[in-house]
Amino acid sequence: MLSNFITKKPLNRFLLMVLFFSVMLLSNLSLASGFPFSENKNNDGLYGGFLPPDQAFVFSAYADSADKVILSWQIAEGYYLYKKDILPQGVDGAVESVKLKFPEAVIINDPKYGDMEAFTGSLEVPMVLSEPVFNGEHELKIKYKGCAAQGLCYPYIDKKQLLVFNYPEQSFIKTVADDGVEIKFSDNKNEVDNVVDDLNKKSIFWIILSFFGVGVFASFTGCSYPLVPILSAMIIGSDAGKVTLSKSIVLSLVFIFFLAITYGVAGVVVGSFGINLEQITQSRLVLSGFSAIFIFLAFGMFGLFEIKVPSFIANFAASLNSKQKGGNIIGVAVMGVLSAVIVGPCATPFIAGALLYISQEGSSATGGLALFSMGLGTGLPLFILAVGLGTILPKSGGWMKSIQHFGGFVLLALAAYFLGLGIISSQQQLGLYGLIIIAAGIYLFFMFKAKFVAVIMISMTVIVFGVYVIAGAIYGGESVLSPFKAYGETDFVVVDSMKEIIDRTSGDQLGRKVLLKFSADWCKECHVMDEQIYSGSEFKELAKGVVLLKVDMSVLSTEEKEIIKHYKVVAPPTLVFIDGSRKEVRKYRLVGNSGYQKIIDNIGLFVSE
Repeated sequence: MLSNFITKKPLNRFLLMVLFFSVMLLSNLSLASGFPFSENKNNDGLYGGFLPPDQAFVFSAYADSADKVILSWQIAEGYYLYKKDILPQGVDGAVESVKLKFPEAVIINDPKYGDMEAFTGSLEVPMVLSEPVFNGEHELKIKYKGCAAQGLCYPYIDKKQLLVFNYPEQSFIKTVADDGVEIKFSDNKNEVDNVVDDLNKKSIFWIILSFFGVGVFASFTGCSYPLVPILSAMIIGSDAGKVTLSKSIVLSLVFIFFLAITYGVAGVVVGSFGINLEQITQSRLVLSGFSAIFIFLAFGMFGLFEIKVPSFIANFAASLNSKQKGGNIIGVAVMGVLSAVIVGPCATPFIAGALLYISQEGSSATGGLALFSMGLGTGLPLFILAVGLGTILPKSGGWMKSIQHFGGFVLLALAAYFLGLGIISSQQQLGLYGLIIIAAGIYLFFMFKAKFVAVIMISMTVIVFGVYVIAGAIYGGESVLSPFKAYGETDFVVVDSMKEIIDRTSGDQLGRKVLLKFSADWCKECHVMDEQIYSGSEFKELAKGVVLLKVDMSVLSTEEKEIIKHYKVVAPPTLVFIDGSRKEVRKYRLVGNSGYQKIIDNIGLFVSE
């Protein structure tokens, strides 16, 4: 009975695969809290004899009036809390800023930063809100950090605490606190922070729905365009001449489901381990491997050989129709996974904010479900395309083999694209594009045996354009659209440690503003921004008098990881704006390629402050 269900229809096989992998994903979600790298319930030995942060700095807070909160710490003996690192992040109730009234601090000689103000023992800090809040429950968000006298320094400790306000109406009189240290929440937020805040306020249902919408939006960005020829080639290449509506639907559903399940697993991993997945999936080794896979698949599309599943897998998965020569379910599933890993979304503020939210909350379940729904959203337009392939295409004929061969050229171009993300130079990549274009023109000429004048004209135009592209690569160009446009060098100085950042902003540079750029060889958008923005005259004119520093995230050293952790960078490209007192102005931070005008505007506002 079950075997009949499995072998009777492709849709039945697909439904079984969906059920199987859904159970696997849910199992991972339920077990995520048991991973050794998830939340550590037993801190014995984790801090090498030092106290866990929540024991070293015991925090509490309560509402003292309608616009005043008392912050309190019990600091263990031998530990101290830095004054400058006590940073309230927000209070519900439309509060825009607060003022902290610190008691007298002690001076601690920090080996890295020199004399620093700090607190020991019991600490109580009145925090006056910019305006009274209404009675009820309001959430306080705060972060702080400190060190042990014996040499261990903790990263920022993030806390949330529910405050209960219940005061008579006459208490809604603004408290005067002119002598406090003012902290404006709105001035310390950027696009990524706002995404994280929005996600924190939403229920799991709205988070999933929001991510589905983000996925639909992402499918129309340049990062997802390569998914279209990949899916089209897999469907058209499935037994050329037999593209039907049912086959298109099944294959596209398999492709989209495995793309989404890969995103879901990524969410679980980020929530559990806090790993920078983009750095792993865009490494030289991985890019080389997947470029080779695209070349291998392209040769298969040209008919040089049949792509078959290894016999031991074919025997195991015979019921899943794995012996087809093209368009088989397993092959399409593998391409769905590869597409998610390699061609996945760029580090836009939405995605960066999502990953930051997942890593901060440590929520494997939320991360998995959210990114799974984003994958489904990404696949929705692709599904519509696939249905079109199965309904609007003409009946079978020789044209199908030509389309299949065209898909091979597309796959070769994709291989060159990924090689250009960090394996070869932009000029070498442009040269490969030129060779592929010339090969496509020659193929077009001989495919129709030059029977029509129009075909001769088109094929010759394609060949000439390919030669033009190669000539541009020799000249030093980097873009297919503008082969002879060469870009200048940028003025950013590479730094590889926090100490070097401090050194380069000291002495004659002390008090100057800083632009700190995070980029990597494998980051395509980083190269685009270097070419189109940072090497341009408008940027160089704006950045006069600004210290330009760069952190290369291609291969991270321990010191470079400290920089990334300090500035909470999710992925390149990221541009951090630092004022003359070495503090980041978070409202200007840019993650991803925000566009020429946005970047120039932010830099202009920052410089003019």
